[in-house]
Amino acid sequence: MSKHKLRTEPHNYSQQVSISCERNLLPSWMVARSALELIATLRGVPRKYLKEEVNNYIVALELQDLSKQYVEDIHANDLTRLHFAAAVIGAPPIIVLDECTAYQEQSVRRSMYSILNALRKRGHAIFISSSSIESHMPVTNKLAILLDGHIFDVDSVDNMVERYSEKGYTVVVHLKDEVDVTVMFAKYFRNFLLNDTTEVLVNIQVLDSDLTWAGIFEKMEALKAENREVYSYIITVIPIDYIYNTIINQSAGNYRAKGLCSWKWIKKVMSIKPQIVPKQKALDKLVPFEQKYDITKLTELPWSVMFHR
Repeated sequence: MSKHKLRTEPHNYSQQVSISCERNLLPSWMVARSALELIATLRGVPRKYLKEEVNNYIVALELQDLSKQYVEDIHANDLTRLHFAAAVIGAPPIIVLDECTAYQEQSVRRSMYSILNALRKRGHAIFISSSSIESHMPVTNKLAILLDGHIFDVDSVDNMVERYSEKGYTVVVHLKDEVDVTVMFAKYFRNFLLNDTTEVLVNIQVLDSDLTWAGIFEKMEALKAENREVYSYIITVIPIDYIYNTIINQSAGNYRAKGLCSWKWIKKVMSIKPQIVPKQKALDKLVPFEQKYDITKLTELPWSVMFHR
């Protein structure tokens, strides 16, 4: 669509693309139900199905008590539901959503997921931006990580987990008595790495490439049954949230100022110099913090308290 048609025929653009965000997307002077009917009409919903279509979304997103209020009087968290309804009503081909499930009840989230899943199956393109990955996993088949306004990486979640983390499973075993863990695990697994040990806990990274969830649980149940020293165990894999946070933390930092403020004479005049500057020798004597937690390998078990009776 050209810029000329976008200005002269904006309703055609509204039929193709929708967005849900914090900005005021609906006329503030309209009642919520009337505003949704307006958007549905612009998207080409036939008049005889208009009220039924709007009412279905109002009921699904629990907007019954808000449907008769003016848009400007609706609370911000409730506006998120209203903006979501305005974005998906009429089923536009391209839907852009920003933090659509934030601070919403579980029943509302399930309705949102159901609506988005139905639209995705029908071939609609859905873009969801969020600071939390886990909340949108039910309707996500591809993930893009944005860093400083640029796409750092984009792929399926499984491929990203495989790319940025070690293969295998992390197994934490709670022991009753002392036992040679290496010998015990060698009977069931070919490739494993001992990450950390405490008095009663052992953290092991199992790296057998042919293992599945069913396979590793079957072997761990056999290990527990044949070794009385094993009290309990848990098995985990690295969630995508940890990988996302690690990428963001590793890339964070200070950047040089660009443009007018980068001129040396302006910075010299405007900058505030610290009164006391430590010497480099003193800085070199500082002991850095020990890195305890990594994506897959731990030097200290953060969940040890879960096992203590």
